[in-house]
Amino acid sequence: MNQAPGSIGYHQLLTAPGVVGDLTRASGSYRTPQGLVTSKWQKDGHGRFSLKVTVPPGSTAVVRVPADAHDRITARGSTRPSPQERTDSATTYRVSAGSYTFAVG
Repeated sequence: MNQAPGSIGYHQLLTAPGVVGDLTRASGSYRTPQGLVTSKWQKDGHGRFSLKVTVPPGSTAVVRVPADAHDRITARGSTRPSPQERTDSATTYRVSAGSYTFAVG
């Protein structure tokens, strides 16, 4: 998770997991002036992918979920995430502060 371009003080965040090669999981956290930001993803050998994100109070985030255009994505969270944009390689969500889980497959 990074500060979004043009954001000041980590009020706007961006997460776009780089699922490449043989990687099957990654996680990270960062304490911002707004609070703790976390991001954790994993994939299994059956093509299923999950992403968990926590956005601190006072911040919003753009979450890019890697998924083919035909993949089914389940999104749950503190507020109901709705897709903003879908391409052949990812679906983008805009979320407010809270915890979210995205599942593909």
